[in-house]
Amino acid sequence: MEFKQREILPRILKLIDIPEIIVLHGARQVGKTTLMKMLIDHLQQKNIHNIFYFDLEKADHFELCNKGDEEIIKYIHARTKSEKEKKFLFIDEIQYLDNPSSLLKIFYDHHKEEFKLFVSGSSSFSIKSKFKDSLVGRIIDFEIHGLSFLEFLQFKGLDYDLNSGSEFIHKELKELYREFVLYGSYPQVVLTNNLELKELYINGIIEKYIYKDIKDIARIREVDKFNNLIKFLASQSGQLVNINEISDTLNLSRPTLEKYLFILKIVLNDLNILLLCPLRKVKHP
Repeated sequence: MEFKQREILPRILKLIDIPEIIVLHGARQVGKTTLMKMLIDHLQQKNIHNIFYFDLEKADHFELCNKGDEEIIKYIHARTKSEKEKKFLFIDEIQYLDNPSSLLKIFYDHHKEEFKLFVSGSSSFSIKSKFKDSLVGRIIDFEIHGLSFLEFLQFKGLDYDLNSGSEFIHKELKELYREFVLYGSYPQVVLTNNLELKELYINGIIEKYIYKDIKDIARIREVDKFNNLIKFLASQSGQLVNINEISDTLNLSRPTLEKYLFILKIVLNDLNILLLCPLRKVKHP
């Protein structure tokens, strides 16, 4: 399979032979799964075949991995001829596990000679809430962002000298940058030329993130109040707002409000949604 190259890939490839677990985290659809497949492709080109990939959005993969290291190792040993050879284990969407920190700690502390792990997580919030300090020194964490402008051009099959002094090149790049800013840097969106599809893809990413990841993982029980907070902050765009004022207006207790604001700040970091920009100007009395 032919992949579009990412600027971060060489940095990750340099760490393939070290024992630490590689963690790729970031917003949905920024290319984490594709990066994992690129790493798998690199290993296969080096004639390495003891590679195992688990997608935790698949029920059977989740059930196996959620049972812990013993079940995973038993499964892998049943599919390999030699237990002594190095094995490369890729776990996609690890935030779905009940206790991912414990699993990774056990693998590193007791099985790092036999297993090299690469894991990904779609939500910064879920990674931060489920990963514990016990993993310090055991993982190397990469935050995966959307495409840079240079990657954006490469994904569209365009080759420009960004330092060119040509007025005509500058005009073309300005129009391309306008598209980059308007429609974002998600690879799937960039590779789609149909503007209607671009908008559908973006809306789908946002809705799935807010209504699935945030509601389920953050355990928000009063979704209506959470949504009302988003609308209120959007209406106050560019203005200073007061925590007590928001609490009184929306009938939210201060601890609940602060929890929601914490969640929304992470959403802002993940998705860079302009709707949530007022969060940067919240005034704490």
